[in-house]
Amino acid sequence: MKDEIQKDTVLLSGVSKQVPAGTPFTACLTIQNSSGQDLELLALTFRYKAGLENCLIKIETPNQKNDPILLGECTLGGLGSPYDSPGYARFHIPGKKPRLTSGQNLVVEIQTFATGLNARDINLLVDGQAIEKK
Repeated sequence: MKDEIQKDTVLLSGVSKQVPAGTPFTACLTIQNSSGQDLELLALTFRYKAGLENCLIKIETPNQKNDPILLGECTLGGLGSPYDSPGYARFHIPGKKPRLTSGQNLVVEIQTFATGLNARDINLLVDGQAIEKK
């Protein structure tokens, strides 16, 4: 019988902090890779409080400064789904997968307009896969 090595799947999660209305891009959510493993990021699942659909977001990891996950402006409603929706949107990262080494942070920045964020208004679930060490 042949043994097959399967990569570990790791789920990381975080919730947003309070951000006032009319704020330019500011970090609202930080998730540290505390898994003890380097990860390849496969998918992001955003859930948010209804009314925040038009907020703009940026997603950054230290390894993606010159090759960001998202190019251009993107609204939260374009990636996620509201808490009161029965379904959810899982954003699969296409192409070359960003890496988040052990101890590094994934940071979500948000630009608010007429509506601000209260703490925990946004939740992000990150689906990662352990990178095999050679």
